[in-house]
Amino acid sequence: MSWQTLRLGKVMDVKHGFAFKGDFFRDSGELVLLTPGNCHEAGGLKLKGEREKYYVGEFPDEYLLSAGDMLVVMTDLINTAPILGGSFLIPENNKYLHNQRLGLVRITDDSLIDKMFLYYLLNTHSYRAQVRGSASGATVRHTSPERIRACTVRVPCDIRTQQQIGEILREYDELVENNHRRMELLEEAARQLYREWFVRLRFPGSEHTRITDGVPDGWERCALRELSESIDYGYTASAEWEGNGPKFLRITDIVPGHIDWLVSRIVGLRRTDWRNSDCAKGT
Repeated sequence: MSWQTLRLGKVMDVKHGFAFKGDFFRDSGELVLLTPGNCHEAGGLKLKGEREKYYVGEFPDEYLLSAGDMLVVMTDLINTAPILGGSFLIPENNKYLHNQRLGLVRITDDSLIDKMFLYYLLNTHSYRAQVRGSASGATVRHTSPERIRACTVRVPCDIRTQQQIGEILREYDELVENNHRRMELLEEAARQLYREWFVRLRFPGSEHTRITDGVPDGWERCALRELSESIDYGYTASAEWEGNGPKFLRITDIVPGHIDWLVSRIVGLRRTDWRNSDCAKGT
């Protein structure tokens, strides 16, 4: 299999989004206003649930996205730019809006690049490093269509090979998503079981158990401090320590009901920094 080096500008273009007016932002609605925060650090669409923003005003029809449209992140509010240049796909028609801090990818030569292969390519470390290296801004990082188009990538010369690679990766993504949905169902079942046993007090044998002052016989009320010797603070890592070390659990990785390990950062802490700390549990 032979490979070639391509400048992205030879096979794709990037279109800026629309500057939607803040007066028409809402916490609910029919049209989701996408932001850079809708992209996982590893790429892919990240839905934010109750924190999603919606738009109820007028806008040009061309900024209403269709299923299969591909977007790239043009602005990152974090100085290390973990999502800058990352891509994600739109899952359905007439629901998502193309905001100004996102770029819409258009393939200009489909004889040289396959769409799914390009999607995964735009989430690789080598491409992302080029985007970060050419970005402007110290605290908030920005890229542009021209800077993205100037990036160079390695691709198989045979378009059919690209298609096969993209299809295999897509199937793996679907398996991951299916497993994620199963986990959510199991976690919801666990929450319902907890409520049934410990809130509604309908646990096995409850019909034969006397309840006194809201507590079953054999149970007792106590303060949390009586069950734990101490609560330790976590380790403070520099935002620059990113690499191939241990995963670093952040508050933003804790979503309702579970920890999203798929988006947690892998840090490159110096071994003495974290192994000698109280936070290096289980390492």
